[in-house]
Amino acid sequence: PFEAAPPGTWSGAGPGFRDGRDGRDGRDGRDGRDGRDGRDGQPQVSAPPLTVSRCQNDTISDIIAGVYIPASMNHGKVVYKKQERSRGLDVLIYYWDDRDGPELCGWWFGPNVGGDQVWAYHPSRTASTPPASEWNVPHDGPIDNSFSVSMRAASSVPSGEKASPGH
Repeated sequence: PFEAAPPGTWSGAGPGFRDGRDGRDGRDGRDGRDGRDGRDGQPQVSAPPLTVSRCQNDTISDIIAGVYIPASMNHGKVVYKKQERSRGLDVLIYYWDDRDGPELCGWWFGPNVGGDQVWAYHPSRTASTPPASEWNVPHDGPIDNSFSVSMRAASSVPSGEKASPGH
């Protein structure tokens, strides 16, 4: 079901890799299984949008750079979704706790929560939001010091609209 990605853009090593789970079997630890709170069926997410910079890998940059908005919850933290799909895929930033081992705990960029296809990783267990720097891009590579994640003022990206340059 996934569009083929260029070599080196992701690999089977995300949180779902260890036991074959893809984040869709109902055992993924999401609040309400589908990122919804179970009360009225609507996501209960309140967080400012994020801006993700480019990184040293141009192929990965083309996929993950952009503006992300809060979309749901996973393992008690906000899941952010890129406003625009990349190569036909959703791009998410999500937290995975240590239920599958400490080496999988941290923040991930991938097309689905808990999946085994990932682009970037940060091992922080304490950050309540995606860390600003020191991400491994690609996920199994060294820290890319040119890459950053930053909070935007909530009013700077109206829902459904693209941010214009300079804002």
